Amino acid sequence: MPVIQQLNLALKAHGKTVTWLFIACLFIGSISVSKGLTISPTVLEMSISSRSSAQIRLENHNTFSIPIEASLRRLTFDADGSYDAMETDGSELMVFPPAVVLPAGGIQIFRIQWLGNDTLPTSQSYFVRFTQPPIESNMSDSPSGVAIEIHYNALVHLSTRSQSARLSLDVSDDGVTTLSNHGSRYTFLSRIRFLQSPNIRIDKPENVFGEHFVPPHSTIKLSTPSEIHSGHYDSEAR
Repeated sequence: MPVIQQLNLALKAHGKTVTWLFIACLFIGSISVSKGLTISPTVLEMSISSRSSAQIRLENHNTFSIPIEASLRRLTFDADGSYDAMETDGSELMVFPPAVVLPAGGIQIFRIQWLGNDTLPTSQSYFVRFTQPPIESNMSDSPSGVAIEIHYNALVHLSTRSQSARLSLDVSDDGVTTLSNHGSRYTFLSRIRFLQSPNIRIDKPENVFGEHFVPPHSTIKLSTPSEIHSGHYDSEAR
């Protein structure tokens, strides 16, 4: 029996990769994740409501069929903004259909459906994982006895209208910057500005610190450019 190696595209365990991952998904409407497979969109932001749903489109540009299995992984965030992707058992978020064979030139629409109520204590984030499993015939033909199982991830962020992000920025005299989200909803640096006084403000923090996904109830350490004034900054939406 050959060993199955898992190649997980766009999923890294290291905390520093979180920023890259979410930035990529935030600004890319679709992505070609292999030579002939396109996923669109790669990120979905859903406001929870009764029977709330969204769609992800997969298109096979290959000249052969591809088996695809769909599943969900919930992202659980630590206080420093790093995360783990956990399997979901009995989740109120569902993906349909769970498996297809995508023919050459074919298109498949996967439906993301929220089946729970319209309240959540905090926003939630999920990977929608599309797996291309190894095919038995290819495994037996492989001279190395190694087959490749490939995972492709899209992102779904769930929130309610009552949730909000509440960010603050603290820059110490020795150049340590602490970004905190005291709110119940995720946000991105590109959606806010920081103010210390009428004359001291950071209008586009993503240009200063780089773009960051900020989970609810998290505290993230950032590198501090020399031109940033020390002290406490409050935030407001842009």
